[in-house]
Parts: sequence; structure tokens; C-alpha cells
Amino acid sequence: MPYVSPIKLLSGYKLPVELKLDKETLRIARQALLAEIDLSPNQSVQLGNKAMTRNDVLQLFDAIQGDDQLRYHEAIHADQPLLDFFTESKIPVQPIHKNPIYDEPGFAAFIAPFYPEVFFNAFQQVINHPSFERMQAIFKLPATWSTDDTKRQTEVLIKGFLRKMLHKLEQIVEPNKGKTGILVRKNTVEAFYHHHLIDTLNRLPNSYTDIRTHYGVLLLELAYVLWNNKNRAESNLIARRVELLKGSYDLDYQIKHYWSQCSPSEAYESGKSEGSGVSPWTIIVGIIFLFRIVIAVGNCNSSRSRADLPIYERYPSPTIEAPSPVYNTKTQTKPVKPIEFYTAENEALKSILFKLDSVAKTRAYQRSVGAYERLYRDVKSDTTVIR
Repeated sequence: MPYVSPIKLLSGYKLPVELKLDKETLRIARQALLAEIDLSPNQSVQLGNKAMTRNDVLQLFDAIQGDDQLRYHEAIHADQPLLDFFTESKIPVQPIHKNPIYDEPGFAAFIAPFYPEVFFNAFQQVINHPSFERMQAIFKLPATWSTDDTKRQTEVLIKGFLRKMLHKLEQIVEPNKGKTGILVRKNTVEAFYHHHLIDTLNRLPNSYTDIRTHYGVLLLELAYVLWNNKNRAESNLIARRVELLKGSYDLDYQIKHYWSQCSPSEAYESGKSEGSGVSPWTIIVGIIFLFRIVIAVGNCNSSRSRADLPIYERYPSPTIEAPSPVYNTKTQTKPVKPIEFYTAENEALKSILFKLDSVAKTRAYQRSVGAYERLYRDVKSDTTVIR
């Protein structure tokens, strides 16, 4: 049922006394309205845009004078954005007041009879006329207003509306599946994948995951239709929007299948969104370059520190450690066979390390400085230097 602000109704009515929010003033206003109804030929009085009978007026004043009812009506009436939201379904783009009354359980119970319908009306406006400001406004409303019963009623209304929207999209997609030579008007379909719409659906709780998944699959079907009719840029745009939807694993699979069928070259360009970004290969090459510099500096420092030690055998024999696993940057899921860091000179590196180890062991009891000088000459004369 809609919310009726008694204070707003009575404010526009000429009462015999100045309207004040106290019981005595409201009692006089009630008597005046009942008297006018009795004298009216149609047994009613016009309050705002509503014609109210004697029974309507009695119920209205009983509600006002109930426990805490007057406090809540006063708070709503003093908060213009909230008053317009409750009475006229105008989305409160201007922030509502930070009134501690709004956090009371009694206030949530007070608005529960009409809040699901009010929120649903606002949600419809955001879907039909996408706007970031209005979308932000409805999802910034206090969470304490959504009790368990209120959430269930709101969900029933919103899901019913979204299923109707899915049905409309199906009516566009189904007749055109697998066909070529057809003309799909952009202004007919682009509203279904508007980025504000995608964002709005993602802000709904997890209980809407199935609907988001179904919606994403239908959008991919629309993308196939556009692709088959040479609207490939728009087709890929739809797929990118679907990637943003918070659906199930089935939707992720459908997205990967689309890219593998329609645009394999763009299938796994992670980091590429609808704006611009840094190529992942650039990042990987940069990391490898820095890693090689760190290793080179570390080897240099290590050789300097060893020169200060009198006996080589105080250090263990050199060994080759297996590198950490390298993952496929395209799929980022399945590990591939580990590779060594210097792949191109792998065999030459093993040969040098083996000779280095054998020669060093034969000179274990010599001074380290002279041993390393001779070792360097021996290695240099018999092997190829790695660059």
C-alpha cells in the first residue's frame, strides 16, 4: 500500500486552528474534517489529490496518534527528499537526513507495509532510465529498513520485473539465431547491455545470481546474432559487458566459448577492458628483466664475500635449484612444465657449473684468492662465456 503523510495532507487544508503536531491540535482538526464530511453532499472531503470519507479520516487520525506514529510522521515530513520518495516515488538524489530515528527497529516496522513497493518503483526507474546518480541513491538507503519480510516482498517484485525483461530479450534473440542477412537495430537492443544496467544488476544480492547468469547467456546469444551479421565490434562490446556480470561458473564457461569461436585473438587479453591498459606481456618481460638484474648483483656480492674467506670448502658445492613453476599467462589456470631461467644457454651453463665444481674440489686446500684466479683462467680457456 502507498504511504500517506497525514501532515502533508493537513498542511494544505484550511483548519480553524494553526496546525501543530500535538494531540490537542490534531483532535480539533479531526472534528473539523468530520463536520465538513457530514455537510458534504458526497460525504467526503478532498485532502490533496485524494477524496477521503469519514472512515478514511478516522483511520488516518488513529494512525497518527498511535505509539510513536507521530514521531515517525514528523521525521519523514521534515526530510523533504525522503518525503518525496515515500509519497511520490522520487528517488532521493539529494541525501536524506542522518536522523537516529531511522535506525530504530520501530521505524523499520512502521515503513514495512509500503517500503517494498516504494523501493521497487525506484528500481524500475533506474532500469528503464539508467542513471548513475539514481542508482547510487537507491542502494545507499539504510540497510536497517530491509527486514527479512521486507526483503522477501521486494525480491518477489524485482524478480518478476527482471523475468519480464528477460522474456523481451528472448523475443528478440530466438527468431534470429543462426541467421544472416538480418538487420538488428541498435536502439532496440543497446538498452539491454547498458553499463549502468549491468552495474545495477551486480549490486543486487547473491540470491539474484541465477537471474544474472540467465541474463548473461541471453546477451551472449545476442552477441552471436550480431557477429553473424557482421556487427563484430558491437558483438565484442556485448561480450565485454557480460564479463562484468556476477554470474555463475556456467556463465564464465559461456564467455570463454564465445571468445574461442568469434575472436580467438582477443579471447584471453586479460587487463584489456573497455578503456586502455598495459599489456600483460609487457609486465612479464619487465619482471624477468628485474629478476635477472637482482641475480647478477647477488652473484657479484657473493663472489666478493667469498674472497675474504681462507678455505673454499667452508662453502657447500654449488647446486642448481629448480625454478618456481611458470603459469600460462593466457589461461592463468593450468600450470605448464617448469623451465629454467636461462633457457637458451641451458646446456652451456650446466657444462660450466660441472667443470667449475670439479676444478674447485681439486684445489680445496689452496687459498681462495689464488684458486679463483686460476679457476677463472681454466674455465675461460675451455668454455664459452655466457652473455
